[in-house]
Amino acid sequence: MSTEHAREKPASSPTLSVCLIVKNEAERLPSAVESVKGVATEVVVVDTGSGDDTVPVARSLGARVLEIQWQDDFSHARNASLEAATGDWILCLDADEKLAPGQQGKLRRLLSGRADACYVMIRSPMAGHRRGQTFVHAFQRLFRNRPQYRYQGRVHEQIYPALSAAGARLVFSDLEIDHSGYALAPHFQESKLRRNLSFSISISRTARMTGLSATTWAKPTRSWGKRRRRGGATIWRSGSGTFPPDTLLRPTRIWRAFC
Repeated sequence: MSTEHAREKPASSPTLSVCLIVKNEAERLPSAVESVKGVATEVVVVDTGSGDDTVPVARSLGARVLEIQWQDDFSHARNASLEAATGDWILCLDADEKLAPGQQGKLRRLLSGRADACYVMIRSPMAGHRRGQTFVHAFQRLFRNRPQYRYQGRVHEQIYPALSAAGARLVFSDLEIDHSGYALAPHFQESKLRRNLSFSISISRTARMTGLSATTWAKPTRSWGKRRRRGGATIWRSGSGTFPPDTLLRPTRIWRAFC
């Protein structure tokens, strides 16, 4: 046997599927997709009924596009993207988000780690009278591609209950995602709030709201649940105990986001 054939093949690197759900995001989608080029094996875009050029733009960026009917259920759309993913790992993004500059090396290291899922830091610059402040929170956006890991909840969908039920090993990471959604003009913010509030009212008529959904409508600067310290950040717990620490806030002023 030749030396060339006897040489062991190097272990292949873990693959990554970046999954997005979108509607009328032709303008913002390119920034999200471009931010993961070089680290993503594939980009899966689930379109829920765009009336603009979102679908052709996504395809021109090399994304695999699925067009589905919107069912007033964010988890349904999010899970459709997970079902289509073929990578070893999944990173979920929104169209108004992007992997922050200089983060691809961190992401690759996480993919080679022993965890099953990772909290990532989502940084949201504020608008209006809070301009200059940045709201930072952490969610489980990066996780292994396993069929038992699926989102729950029609609005403010969560994957933590599935991760917890499966005994997933979760770690906090300093991987950063930039989110521009809180810097929107006030009328866009109000539109999102009205949409989410309408969903939550509908949900509350048929089932108990989750700890996160029930607190989404708290007034700014009103704290909720218990807090503790971790890594220099304040972590707020859902008062119901439904979810683990899901919000890390670094600004000195603590408040719950409206969207």
